[in-house]
Amino acid sequence: MLCNFCSNIDLDQLATGDGYKHHSSCADLFQSAKDVCESCQLIVASQWAKAGGDLQQGHDIGPLGTQIIARAVNQVPGQYEKIRFGQEARCDDHRSMLMFAYKLNGIEDTFPNPPFLWSFLTVTANLDDQSSSYIKLRPIRQRSAESWIKFASSWIAECLAGHEDCFHQTSAKIMPPTRVIDVGEEGDSSPPFMHTSGEEVQQWVALSNCWGQNLPLKTTLQSLPKHQQALPLTRLPKLFQEVISITRKLGFRYLWIDSLCIIQDSDEDWVRESSNMGNIYKHCVFMISADYCRDSRQSMLEIHGTGKIDYVQQGCYSSTKGFRSVMYTYHDEKTDPDDPLHISSTLASRAWAHQEQVLSPRNLHWTPLQFGWDELYPIPTKTIALSHERFQTLSKSTDYGSLELWYHLVKQFCRRKLTFEEDTFAAISGLAKEVKRLTGYDYRAGLWAQDIHNGLLWSTDGRASSQQNYVAPSWSWAAIRKGAMVSPACSRGEVLIVKSVAQILDIHLVYAEADEFGAVTSGKLRISAPSKSISSFEKSQINYPPNRDEPLASSGELSAHKLISSTITCWLDTNAREEDEEADSSRTYLHLAERGTVLAHIANVDSSDAVVPDNNNFFRMRRKRKFQNQNWALILEPVVGDAEEWKRIGIARIADVLVDGWESRDFTVI
Repeated sequence: MLCNFCSNIDLDQLATGDGYKHHSSCADLFQSAKDVCESCQLIVASQWAKAGGDLQQGHDIGPLGTQIIARAVNQVPGQYEKIRFGQEARCDDHRSMLMFAYKLNGIEDTFPNPPFLWSFLTVTANLDDQSSSYIKLRPIRQRSAESWIKFASSWIAECLAGHEDCFHQTSAKIMPPTRVIDVGEEGDSSPPFMHTSGEEVQQWVALSNCWGQNLPLKTTLQSLPKHQQALPLTRLPKLFQEVISITRKLGFRYLWIDSLCIIQDSDEDWVRESSNMGNIYKHCVFMISADYCRDSRQSMLEIHGTGKIDYVQQGCYSSTKGFRSVMYTYHDEKTDPDDPLHISSTLASRAWAHQEQVLSPRNLHWTPLQFGWDELYPIPTKTIALSHERFQTLSKSTDYGSLELWYHLVKQFCRRKLTFEEDTFAAISGLAKEVKRLTGYDYRAGLWAQDIHNGLLWSTDGRASSQQNYVAPSWSWAAIRKGAMVSPACSRGEVLIVKSVAQILDIHLVYAEADEFGAVTSGKLRISAPSKSISSFEKSQINYPPNRDEPLASSGELSAHKLISSTITCWLDTNAREEDEEADSSRTYLHLAERGTVLAHIANVDSSDAVVPDNNNFFRMRRKRKFQNQNWALILEPVVGDAEEWKRIGIARIADVLVDGWESRDFTVI
């Protein structure tokens, strides 16, 4: 049973300035839900409390408008994926109060009072429903085991033939991987085999998957001759069998799988092939993402479609096209409103997969709930791709420049897991090479020489840990173990102006191989900077934010935290905070003072922008607070046994009254 509003949703109004007017208040919505409107029940159940608060604690209170407005999140007909139901007048008022609080007191967050409706429903339609001309996603229950063939074939054909940029990309002659798997043709009874690439290999499919604890079948120096003769399907793990079948069914002959196409016990081959991995994924015709497979023994196709969804049918019509139809909505509590394809997965936690997903031009996903497709052309909605052909347009569409995009990607990369930490630079080298090609900047162990003062001011949430084995110098974010919250620079946008204070005298790096994007065996940064020892300040002048309170945690800017007058606020890279903050701060101060820790003034940061809300997502307000000339420093401690060398242990922000009279000195930071 549906109420009048849920049975007559105008698909065109969902993308207008006024939106589609739903119930006039939460009280009416609750009554409709009580009267057994299944759709209203679902809207109430999908309330996003993080944004709108708890509706059971009060609603519709006060003079503000209570009208509920429905809008498509992506307001392009044919691309509808989610519908937001919200009391927009109350949301806008709350935004205004937040901005006033930020401006006046530097308050970070406050929950709405009174609460307001703010909920999201995922919307789907069958192919034969006329509403499918507006709606992108299809109900999972409509899929047969082989239905993906028709979808994938049409998507690939449309992309390769219908997009001008794709045509130019695929028509260009490219250097193929050293080896590929020749899967043969559909219906071919002969087994696949390892093929040494020549000029005939211009199109290949790539697999992105997790190795897991159970290592997949792999190519070694001993097994290479056998693999060049045949790779019998019966010897291959389930996932590899499926990927070979998919490649054949979609009409492609060559497949690249890292564990098979790289000789795993040859350091020389691994170094060469891993350094080229970015190009392998960038130039593949499409990539298959085994999002939910823990290892290659799991079936990707059997996982697909196992998700259980209770759809609620809604009535809809088009006021411009003149048809009536239906659509099917649901609320998925396990996914974020910004993840309509539901591709958060096991693979999303793997650091190696990050550049694979970013660089690949087209991507097929099999998940329990969806069969998804990402593509680079036209500009993607889900994948940030570094492409020479489309980078300028992409930058404008996402408000990212070259380095801002790099910092954004590095932050995501650092949150992922890496089995072998020494692979850190190799696992992000493809992205680094793209940024260098686009900017011409000089790469220095994860930082860029032309933006070095900004890059040196990376930060963590204080709970990170250092690498067990040497991976990078302490002044690089790569020295922190993966899986941590790392913000890789002071500024990730044009709102901040970083003015250098320290002078960079030299950056010297030693590489494991002749590759500036590869593994680093040692590195030194020589700077000349105004400095002062921690022990020269009073204990009361040193402030340590609570654990998890990283400088860039919620705002994306160092300026988000209110500076306490006449203090120095320190963020330590790997310090674990204790529950007794006052006692912990005292011990931390004494510990730093005893170790001879100093502050080296690196840069000043200026801004004149105000807080700007994100029009698409209430809880992504861009907090650009007005401030001037903030003083930022590295926290350095002497290396034991070497009075001439130092290592970075954190960053600090210094009040103006405490920065005068610092003496300049030279430091060698390792």
